[in-house]
Amino acid sequence: MRALSERGVSFEEGELPSPEQMLAAYYIVAPAEASSNLARYDGVRYGHRAELGPDDGLHELYCKTRSEAFGDEVQRRIMLGTHVLRSGYADRFYTRALKMRRLIRSDYDAIFGVMGCDAVLTPTALGPAFEFGSKSADPMTMYLEDAMTVGANLAGLPAVSVPGGFLPVEGPEGDASLPIGVQLTGPALGDARLLRIAAELESVAGFAGRVAEQAEPRA
Repeated sequence: MRALSERGVSFEEGELPSPEQMLAAYYIVAPAEASSNLARYDGVRYGHRAELGPDDGLHELYCKTRSEAFGDEVQRRIMLGTHVLRSGYADRFYTRALKMRRLIRSDYDAIFGVMGCDAVLTPTALGPAFEFGSKSADPMTMYLEDAMTVGANLAGLPAVSVPGGFLPVEGPEGDASLPIGVQLTGPALGDARLLRIAAELESVAGFAGRVAEQAEPRA
């Protein structure tokens, strides 16, 4: 931030809904949309069609086709989206999430309009990069990693993540540095200016082209 300030960039503090609120809204709205959009892939009109046995009917066609064509995460989101859209649950979950979505968009609009900011600077994640595959077995932990990025998706705004530095850590195999990122979110249709700001940030920070240091084995 000091390097950018020296180039004439000014900073203002603004408020957005908490990451927990944005994450909760996102994982209701996004699965609901996925469930609705993927309903067409039933093995009849679109996409993959499973091979059926002589005694299989329409129910088996749906089950086999979707089991073969959709991965675990896709099936998980379809089931969650179908649940929140069920009769009696839509007002309790989906409608409230849409209201939260409008509040998130209005908060961004206030930052860009009332405060006159060109971009919103936030962390990309709650912590540094984690080891590949270390959290894939726990879907909820992976969902929490999206806490800082889903706001732009809910508000329908352009966003870009750029390297923000390296964090020294100690591990069982030795000391290493793990990359951390920062996210820039811009106003609607402000993609070109957002990319120029991101390029400037990457340039003054001096992280372009750098890679994280591998852990040095301990003696």
